[in-house]
Amino acid sequence: MRAKLSTATNQYHLLRHYNDVSPKYANSLLGNLFSYYDYKDDDFKDSMISKEDIVNARNTIGTKFLPNIPNLETPKQLLEIIELQFELHQKSNNLKWKLENDCKSTSFIIDYQYPVGQKNCLPLYSLTQAQKQLVKQVIRSKCKGESNIMINTISGLPLNTTNQIYVEITSTPKLPFLFVSAYPFCNLSGNLSLSELVFVI
Repeated sequence: MRAKLSTATNQYHLLRHYNDVSPKYANSLLGNLFSYYDYKDDDFKDSMISKEDIVNARNTIGTKFLPNIPNLETPKQLLEIIELQFELHQKSNNLKWKLENDCKSTSFIIDYQYPVGQKNCLPLYSLTQAQKQLVKQVIRSKCKGESNIMINTISGLPLNTTNQIYVEITSTPKLPFLFVSAYPFCNLSGNLSLSELVFVI
């Protein structure tokens, strides 16, 4: 039986990796109950998706999907693809789960048939000293629970596209469903902290 990953929470979380979606899709999210992680309180909380939440999600700084990619126009479509790939990985026993405290997570990469985004996330150490002088720290988003998260940004660097989607799926007793994160893959080491990364905007 295929895992149902397309919850309102996962759709909203993935929306942060989209610059734009159709008004029809955005309206379909309004009023849905979703869970978000509050970094200040170190816990998940619940809320209803509002128009402000949708604007804040789309304005989040990060790695974004390109517009109008066939079958990836919305987070819901992306989750359908992830569900299928997750099921295939489970059947072939390809998934390696990592345990951390009371959570377990696994990840895999989807090779898509079209470019899905730009590699706009770089290790801070890869910049020259002159470039490091141009790095600015800004608030990542105004989304609920993370208004105090700061990230490094820089402008004007050339970027390459990628056709790979990085997917991470987490199981935690704090949520009654699997939590999904997915974004264009930037080929970065998973050991880098947020303070060691820089986003090209």
